[in-house]
Amino acid sequence: MIVAKICGGLGNQMFQYAAGYALSKLHKTQLYLDLHELAHDSLRDYSLGVFNIGASVASDEQITSLTKYKVSKFGNKLDKIVSKIGFRYYRNYYRERYFSYDSEFLRLPDDVLIDGYWQSEKYFSTCRDELLSKFKITDGLSGDAHAMLEDIINCKDVTVSIHVRRGDYISDSTANKVHGTCSVEYYENAMNFIEARYQNIKYVLFSDDIEWVLSNLKIHRPYMVVSSENIADYEDMMLMSSCDHQIIANSSFSWWGAWLNPNKEKIVISPEKWFSSGDKDTADLIPLEWIKL
Repeated sequence: MIVAKICGGLGNQMFQYAAGYALSKLHKTQLYLDLHELAHDSLRDYSLGVFNIGASVASDEQITSLTKYKVSKFGNKLDKIVSKIGFRYYRNYYRERYFSYDSEFLRLPDDVLIDGYWQSEKYFSTCRDELLSKFKITDGLSGDAHAMLEDIINCKDVTVSIHVRRGDYISDSTANKVHGTCSVEYYENAMNFIEARYQNIKYVLFSDDIEWVLSNLKIHRPYMVVSSENIADYEDMMLMSSCDHQIIANSSFSWWGAWLNPNKEKIVISPEKWFSSGDKDTADLIPLEWIKL
């Protein structure tokens, strides 16, 4: 069995599931989800249940069987020794070592619990078709979201989603220090990039602060506002992925909104700087075919 630790918001949970799914498929074994951290998180809930993933929740016994040696003095000492001599050694608990792609990941054995964010498509790119199917909403869209989808699909213009993430990136001092927000200049440069390639454009706006977007972004093409209290966040993501092209924020949420877009000719524009602090190597975060501005 493979057990994937699930934590964070919807986008993070999708990365964790996708990486776990890829590893379980490699070993032709069952994937289980460790939800213990979410049980103690007052801000985040388990969000993957709306999708067609069919994953089972790991029992306390299954988790304990894989993690009982993770903090042992012997295990830690052995890790240090084998890392110095370059020998590959895996215990049944594997924690993400750094933010960039870890080439050791797909060499992990069966019967392991993976603990990390795994924010690179390199962990699961071989499973793209399966994940596109699994990340479909089981019960379909709500009435308001379905009406928006019809508007997007039937639009005669080229539809381009714009996601502006503010919310906790502004209100939470820690999140602000780590992530920061994308600048107005970034969005204007992204729109200029798109408008240099297409004439008939309709922007589709997604944000947790629509008033700020409408007050600060100079949008010179027709647009429609999607985000509202009547549309769930996962519905926002699905509607985002239904647009022809995407301009994303430094957010795993809009990363997935772009990645789930099946359009092979899509243009995805992402910020060059993903974090405010420069201590994370984000080279493997953005797919090679996306445009970084």
